[in-house]
Amino acid sequence: MNKLKVSKGIQMKTILLSTVLAALVIVGCGKTETKPNPISTSKLNGVEYVPLDKAALAMNDGGVGGTGSLVFRTPRPKDNNYQLTFLLKPGGSVTLVTNADNALKGGANLKFSRTNDNKLSVTLSAGAKSFDLSADFTTYNAGSDVTLQFDVHEHGHVIHFEKGAEKNEYAMDKVAGTFWGLMLDQALVTNAVAGSPLKPE
Repeated sequence: MNKLKVSKGIQMKTILLSTVLAALVIVGCGKTETKPNPISTSKLNGVEYVPLDKAALAMNDGGVGGTGSLVFRTPRPKDNNYQLTFLLKPGGSVTLVTNADNALKGGANLKFSRTNDNKLSVTLSAGAKSFDLSADFTTYNAGSDVTLQFDVHEHGHVIHFEKGAEKNEYAMDKVAGTFWGLMLDQALVTNAVAGSPLKPE
């Protein structure tokens, strides 16, 4: 039986074609690796949020704890009611940020901190102004779970409610963002809900 002879020219062409195909595969793989990673999301009370700094946050359906920031993905109307339940370690704090951009900048900030004697320190800030509201929250024990409720209105009005009843009112600079979120420092948040204001304006 005669054997089919393959010329050296055909062999060289075959080797060259294989080399080109291998290079195309490598380039293709490189392009795949440069695609951006998908956004990592979690849920709190069924509402999706995106961690802005998740290095020290422990996230699950029962709450979010540790130190870091998160923004809820769904924009809100200009006026809202917010309910928050949290537990603070000594020296820890939680900041509720409303009417901000999606990086939690330019909004209203309600910061709740635990003092050394387990008192609740509360500050409100918007723009360049900051107000100490702690004198209105002396009945709260920051050494245990704390539940708070506020209306925040875009034009610069904050209302504190206790058990659905209006308790205190505060004025601040106007804010215009549509996102809200939380900044945690040694804290555990088990409830964070946004809804329609209890006192529409």
